[in-house]
Amino acid sequence: MRVSTSQIFNQGIQQFQNLNAQQARTQEQVATGKEVLSPSDDPVASTRIVQLKDDLARSEQYQDTLDMTQTRLEREDGTLSSYTDALARTRELMVQAGSGSLSESDRESIAQELRQVKGQMVSLANTQGPEGEFLFAGFQGGEKPFGEDVSGNIEYRGDSGERSVQIDDGVTIKVNDNGRETFEAIPSDRPTFNTRAAQNNEGSGRISSGVVTNREEFEQFYPDDLVVTFDEVSGNTEYTVKSQRTGEEFISGEDYVSGNPIEVNGMRFEVSGEPKKDDSFTVTSGDQQSIFGTMEKMIEGLETHPNTPEGREALEDTIDQGLANLQNAEDRATEIQAGVGTRLNTVESTKEFLKDSDLLAQETLSDLEDVDYAEAISRLTQQNFTLQAAQQSFARISRLSLFDAL
Repeated sequence: MRVSTSQIFNQGIQQFQNLNAQQARTQEQVATGKEVLSPSDDPVASTRIVQLKDDLARSEQYQDTLDMTQTRLEREDGTLSSYTDALARTRELMVQAGSGSLSESDRESIAQELRQVKGQMVSLANTQGPEGEFLFAGFQGGEKPFGEDVSGNIEYRGDSGERSVQIDDGVTIKVNDNGRETFEAIPSDRPTFNTRAAQNNEGSGRISSGVVTNREEFEQFYPDDLVVTFDEVSGNTEYTVKSQRTGEEFISGEDYVSGNPIEVNGMRFEVSGEPKKDDSFTVTSGDQQSIFGTMEKMIEGLETHPNTPEGREALEDTIDQGLANLQNAEDRATEIQAGVGTRLNTVESTKEFLKDSDLLAQETLSDLEDVDYAEAISRLTQQNFTLQAAQQSFARISRLSLFDAL
């Protein structure tokens, strides 16, 4: 078979190109530290590498979420611990208030401290999370959940929402407890009542939280509600108190005097300020009361029940009711805090699981992707030697010619 000179040169050039390409690829492997430089090098390994990198990126996102969730839950746990401390101090003050030997100044001193503790509780209920959102606002995290209504009573402005986040594939966890369940909807062992001003009131009238003065009479009225409405007659302000359910009037056209107590069906409350015509207030009976309502009633009882045998008996009923509600509030706080602790444990275990999974994925990724430097450098040396030998051989072969034999 005849081999032309051009064929010899073409084959030589092709061989040099192949050897140069192999050497360049090995040099790039050594420089980058990667065994697989393109999908065509190893399609199966390339697919697995992409999957592992996606898993690691997703795990990093989960780790960020877990860190944020842990910080948020730890803050809620600390808040609930402070809240239970405040409840314990409230219990001490209520027990102290039950002493029959207290003077008027003693009662006032206890009432003042209860106000301070209540203010602390409101501040705790308005605690913000790590990103500035309010922990106990439900889905309304951007709005302060607890504040005073037009009557000065503490009301909840959030909702019953409970937010959840995904912390791993197929795993979600609750990251908040709403304020209604935590502070508002506290079961009451005995019927109680709450007061509220109508939203469309135009005057400056405020209604107190009120106290039960006659337990038997109040429980006979329960579960009915009262409506207090105001009118102007001949320049005078009058008020009417009637049943919301039946419309029966218990007080009709009574001249209004700011701050004078209103006593109806075993309940006593006060309206102060300057209500206007058609302003109204509701007195709603029920079997739940917020911790703030319980404290407001305790404070009002200390300040309004006279220091007489009848007044002390009524105060004792207020204290008994308050202590029962306080126990329920403590039970609710303990239950919620236990739930937070369980979720923190879940966060910790999930973080450890993800770290272990990441370590295994990184090891597998290294096995697939990282170059063996000893083997690669040895191969590069061999390729360099082969290329040099080929160049020298080609140089000699290319000089062979019949003209050299002449």
